[in-house]
Amino acid sequence: MTNDATVRTLLISFNLPLYARQIPQWRGAFIEMVGLSDDLFHNHKSDKGYYHRYPLIQYRVQNGKAAIFAIQEGIEAIQKALATNNWILKWEGEERMLLLEDLRLDKADLRLLNQPRHYQTYCAQLLNNENFQKWQAADGMVERAALLEKQMGNYVMVALWAMGWQEKGNVVVKLQQIRHQQPVKSMGKEVLAFDVTFSANVVLPELIGLGKSVSHGYGWTVPQRIKQKPKKQQSKYQAANQDTQGVESKPRHEEQ
Repeated sequence: MTNDATVRTLLISFNLPLYARQIPQWRGAFIEMVGLSDDLFHNHKSDKGYYHRYPLIQYRVQNGKAAIFAIQEGIEAIQKALATNNWILKWEGEERMLLLEDLRLDKADLRLLNQPRHYQTYCAQLLNNENFQKWQAADGMVERAALLEKQMGNYVMVALWAMGWQEKGNVVVKLQQIRHQQPVKSMGKEVLAFDVTFSANVVLPELIGLGKSVSHGYGWTVPQRIKQKPKKQQSKYQAANQDTQGVESKPRHEEQ
């Protein structure tokens, strides 16, 4: 394929314990620590208002700790901010020294695939106000699923374009399963968030955010893991029968 784009990602986690509900607080505290000079951290315009663009810096919880997921230029912004800062965070009325707990650099070659790949997205906000009204008025789950599928496709393209997508072929996104839905508080409003499985004929970076409010940790996405069925254990009779027949038993090895 031509025009492939290699996308770099960084997941960095710190020693600050965090609940998902505290992500807005974590985002605000980190922005206060690094300053407002680089709008990639906050998407605010200097003359008020917001940049309506896909965020290249996304605030997360990773294994119960405060984390940041950065993409492309966002990685350089994080590196520069941390290199020129004392890592003193104002948190709940006290000063906390941030310490690095984990760092994961990764990359993905964006390209179309001959066969679709399955992904799982968690706690994704897929409906704006207009589409939520359509969801409410829909005549059953078939119509609702079609609405979610269309919105998922739109959000996949938003992320791809932000990462430099230039392919001319069609990206096909198909909703496979709505695994869970729940109301969540976001930006002071109650909205629906979904765990869904979908397929797409394109490579997506692992942990990429899809949907609305991804800068606040919503919609993180991973390739679907295919679970292998465990091997059946031999019964005592089968094992004894093998021994009597002189069959050698091979040691089991853990999967690499």
